[in-house]
Amino acid sequence: TLGNLKNDLAAIGLLMARKHKPRIMIMIAEQNIGQQYLSFWWGHQASETNLSITESVLIEKLREKDFNVVDHEAKARNIKIGKPYQAANLDDNTAVSLGNQYDAEVVIVGKALAKLVGSVMGTSMKSVQANMSARAIRTDNGAIIASANTHGAAVHIDEVTGGSEALKKASSDLASKLMDQIINTWGKEVSGTTMVQLTINGISSYQDFLKFKNVLQEQVRGVKGVYQRSISAGVAKIDLDIKGDSQSLADELTTKNFPDFSININSMSQNSLELTILPKNR
Repeated sequence: TLGNLKNDLAAIGLLMARKHKPRIMIMIAEQNIGQQYLSFWWGHQASETNLSITESVLIEKLREKDFNVVDHEAKARNIKIGKPYQAANLDDNTAVSLGNQYDAEVVIVGKALAKLVGSVMGTSMKSVQANMSARAIRTDNGAIIASANTHGAAVHIDEVTGGSEALKKASSDLASKLMDQIINTWGKEVSGTTMVQLTINGISSYQDFLKFKNVLQEQVRGVKGVYQRSISAGVAKIDLDIKGDSQSLADELTTKNFPDFSININSMSQNSLELTILPKNR
């Protein structure tokens, strides 16, 4: 069951393999006590060398469960991040765009903030709280597959150390919540059906499109539902509810012999496929 899955490392490993080991990138802006600004690795205010506390904890927890985490420091040598992207508050589209530059299938985006609550009465100890919010977004279609808000509290004589401890607690909780939701989503996709976005080029008439749509419904294995989204200027967009994924769909389409047309696959990601229909001479 999915409930047992999150504690079963072998089953998670199998799930990752069936999902083709999606690469996950972490983009959490963090501000501890004593820091004037949110610090984030994709902006000029990031401390160049150190990973943030939040990111360090998330990487450790994700890797423990066999998640495939992108090492953005290694990749950054070949990637120049443009000014518009150097913002602490990333909207979904910007995060997706950055994720694609780093070849990530999923980006975890959010903010982590530690603040001083006050002194513990009658002592020199400081009470500190950390608050975090994050969401996991698929970079191929912008779908949010997990989101969580967490809090951590700590008491320490040194407020910066207290802030670090509170951030660690909140990060650990955040990792668990996000992983549970991601595993749940992927588990359902692997055992059930997945929505694949299909873009079809080369449609010369609506009749052509209907022929292709019928082929999908009647001749392609694993197709459970076909939902027409748009058709314009020779390009159609449809969503397919399929048992499998875009890779199995591409394999199925390219090995079939269709009487009226052949198919050329242009591009593919985990949940989307773009192809061109080439009519055969009638």
